[in-house]
Amino acid sequence: MSASYQVIHFDAHVERPVRAWVMGANTYLPDDIAILWVRPVDQEFHARFSAQQRRYRYLIYSAPVKPALLARGVTWTYKKLDVARMLEGARHLVGEHDFTSYRAVACQAHSPVREVKALEVYRSGELIVIDICANAFLHHMVRNIAGVLMKIGCGDAEPIWAKQVLDARDRREGGVTAPPWGLYFVDVKYPEVFDIPASTLGPYFLSDACPDAQGRL
Repeated sequence: MSASYQVIHFDAHVERPVRAWVMGANTYLPDDIAILWVRPVDQEFHARFSAQQRRYRYLIYSAPVKPALLARGVTWTYKKLDVARMLEGARHLVGEHDFTSYRAVACQAHSPVREVKALEVYRSGELIVIDICANAFLHHMVRNIAGVLMKIGCGDAEPIWAKQVLDARDRREGGVTAPPWGLYFVDVKYPEVFDIPASTLGPYFLSDACPDAQGRL
């Protein structure tokens, strides 16, 4: 999994200008991690527990030949996927449900109930995007949803199968977990009182060609 946006918090025992925090920390971070901004927050803020919504995107390249330059950036399948079928299946997962069938067996969350606030499937250039927003996610939840929707998209299962898997509350009914390549954490929302900067939705090579999805999520 990758992240184009993430928020963390820490307690500092020294005072420095915001620019010094950004530039100084980035000097010591590996090349694939970068701090974009820093700002002081109230003591009540917690990067994890104050969050109200999280958002992921799962990118699929459906073509006869694998994408060499994006080999670790997207999930490739040689099978032709029907986006309309995938979207029909996705509709069954929106709302508050018990997602036991869509979480990893080793998931340690106390409750399997999550609220999927929006779930879109659309094309963006050569890619198929599964765009999902929820109050919180279970271990492997997005990848398991992607695996089910890909099976529906290639015609191996009907769209109603997504609901049948959900209702079974049994991970063994959910099929294969989709690969980690192509999974991106792209956004997290907090109460306005904390004044956390809005994200620029990623990944950066993705052209957002679905205004409807942007409005819903």
